Amino acid sequence: MPGSAVSENPGRPAPDASSASSTPAVTRLRRAAVTPVLAVLAMLASVFSGAGPAAAEGLATPADAVQRFVAATAAGDADAIAAMYDPKALFIAPGNAPIAGRDAIRAVFQRNFSLGRNRIVFTKVQTETGADRAATYWEWSAQIDGQGGTQTRLNGRSLVYFTRRDEGWLISADMMHVSRAQ
Repeated sequence: MPGSAVSENPGRPAPDASSASSTPAVTRLRRAAVTPVLAVLAMLASVFSGAGPAAAEGLATPADAVQRFVAATAAGDADAIAAMYDPKALFIAPGNAPIAGRDAIRAVFQRNFSLGRNRIVFTKVQTETGADRAATYWEWSAQIDGQGGTQTRLNGRSLVYFTRRDEGWLISADMMHVSRAQ
């Protein structure tokens, strides 16, 4: 994670720079031994937290998007949000050109999360589901607690279109309208 430090040997002091055990070759061997362990721990954490690979499988139902958005927004997890979108999805926000594709949508959420702690609440959720298509209308309130104590609040509504794929329900189009900014 950018900006965080990871100790190669948690709970043990770093070797003295003058000791023979701190040669570059020994350091590389230690890193090689620790890296697979960290990778396995990260994978397990992502599976049990609902982020990462587990989140990339789409949704069991379109209604599950509300819970995923709330949890991923609170965690600042742009990857979990992007995983709900089809690779060719459109995100349409007022006053902007449509944003096309999962990677571009991920970048939008990463930018929002970089501003500070984000929260979102959904109300008036209505979903109509067919065999392989669904549409959801929801109203939402979002708040960003920025650095220096600034707060940005937005209220809006969205019409979200889902398609059913092999990996689950994915958002194909998300049209957002900001109804009031505070």
